[in-house]
Amino acid sequence: MLQLVLGRAGTGKTEYVFSSIRRLIENGEDNILLITPEQFSFIAERRLLTDLGEADIGKVESTSFTRLAGEITKQYGGDRLPVLTKGAKAVMMKRAVEAVQDSLVLFRKNITSPSFISSAVKIYDEMKSCRVSSEDFLEAAENTEREILSGKLKDIALMISAYDALIKDEYYDSAEELTRLYEKLLGLNYFSGRTVFIDGFSGFVAQEYKVLEVILAQAKAVYITLCTDSAVNRESFDLFSYVNSNIGILNDVTDRSE
Repeated sequence: MLQLVLGRAGTGKTEYVFSSIRRLIENGEDNILLITPEQFSFIAERRLLTDLGEADIGKVESTSFTRLAGEITKQYGGDRLPVLTKGAKAVMMKRAVEAVQDSLVLFRKNITSPSFISSAVKIYDEMKSCRVSSEDFLEAAENTEREILSGKLKDIALMISAYDALIKDEYYDSAEELTRLYEKLLGLNYFSGRTVFIDGFSGFVAQEYKVLEVILAQAKAVYITLCTDSAVNRESFDLFSYVNSNIGILNDVTDRSE
């Protein structure tokens, strides 16, 4: 069951979450999960300690999507390869770009620049968070009439494919951490019987939606707070258009999970 908690900033969405957690514990529930953005984790845990005290704080698991991935790995294992550090990732990306440099059309002259490698890493991270593949880039390149854009997309697809091939069966990339989390969760009942609260997000990326799909399929109840006062408005110029588009996606994910 998905329950959306909506309202503008300052209307009490987070207060609703913590008061609901407190009420559930008072009624004997002890299998509660709270997910917040990483930067809010400390604030959430401090609030739980203040509200519940040391005796009851253990009845709530407070985490973020990234920390949840680490917790699942710690409990159930599954990561058999080393994860690339930030520096090692840049080195591997440079090797991948150099491997395809003769096939590049527009970016061939840029490959010796450290800032270019850094940009390539950022593009890779963004692609993975949105679950976009190099094949998707190639398809987009074929479907655009803008020659320069098409060339850029093809070059990016070449570099990303080379990087993926280079690290395959050798290393894990942290950009795919949530994808690996989703794949692990499919074989577990981690959220079964739990009440899950998700607070502090303005929206979700594609990787997070896949994790949410599992949560919605398994959990007893799911509460998600979002900042909007016009949820039914799908106009692109609306102040809360980004949040409202996420509500539409959440509803679709919920339908698939039922």
